[in-house]
Amino acid sequence: MPLPPRIKQVAFRALTQPVINRALVRPLRGIGAGRLDRIKRLPVVGTFTTTGFDGCTVTLQSRGRDSIASRLYWRGLEGFEPESLGTFRHLATASDGVLDIGANTGIYALVAAAGNPRATVTAFEPVPEIFDHLARNAELNEFAHLGVERLALGDRDGEIEFYVPAGITLATGGSAAAGFREAGQTLHVRCTTLDDYMHQHGHPQIDLIKMDTEATEPAVLDGAVGTIARCRPAIVCEVLRGRTEVALQDRLQPARYLFFHLTDRGLEQRHSIQGDGTYRFKNFMFVPAERLEWVRRHAGVPITLT
Repeated sequence: MPLPPRIKQVAFRALTQPVINRALVRPLRGIGAGRLDRIKRLPVVGTFTTTGFDGCTVTLQSRGRDSIASRLYWRGLEGFEPESLGTFRHLATASDGVLDIGANTGIYALVAAAGNPRATVTAFEPVPEIFDHLARNAELNEFAHLGVERLALGDRDGEIEFYVPAGITLATGGSAAAGFREAGQTLHVRCTTLDDYMHQHGHPQIDLIKMDTEATEPAVLDGAVGTIARCRPAIVCEVLRGRTEVALQDRLQPARYLFFHLTDRGLEQRHSIQGDGTYRFKNFMFVPAERLEWVRRHAGVPITLT
């Protein structure tokens, strides 16, 4: 039976006290308790190292509110979107430039940087509190080739409203789409287009992009037309059922992109973009037709063509 919200909040606050967390939560990791489904939701406080995907290692810091860090603490790198994160990591090793758009606290960017010291990796996150976690994680790992930007990417330059849901954990569902989720607060954040950012910062080549901007991914593409035409990157993108499928397909199909659903069986081709109604596998990979062989060679997972 779920705990009442008030009791849940009190318990969460207690567990995120550093002394209590060290005494009660951390010993459970040593005995492998993270295999239990409920355990993976327990918060972790402090700095820790997590591994996975054939020895990839990153260091993270959590103050208890980072739910992604908690999953990584208990289950390693395979504990968060393994079907997507693992494939992204493999492709990053063969990429010159990698972008993490809607980076949250940075796990995709960190895995890319850990796997390829030759790549230029840039992570974008507009929410100040979450960006602070991202910047700290980047600093802890001492990746000179990883840059972080407190920016939203979209179809315009300037300041935009950003809607952040309330909750006891970090607000990972924040969005620039009004009404997407009930907002606990409205922030004003800086926004630019990817094309303008690339022009200003002179990135020569982008081979791989991850996008998770909570229903504004089509706007990100609208601001990236030049970059996509020039670089032809592979794109890992969250697709929420009933939200962005049509808009994404309208933009990517004329650009000669192929659609693949990222599942635990590998990359499965789809002739139309349809989000997973179970929300188990939320990510797609969009592949330029002429780069299919590059993806096949470096993805590290089976690819099913239909």
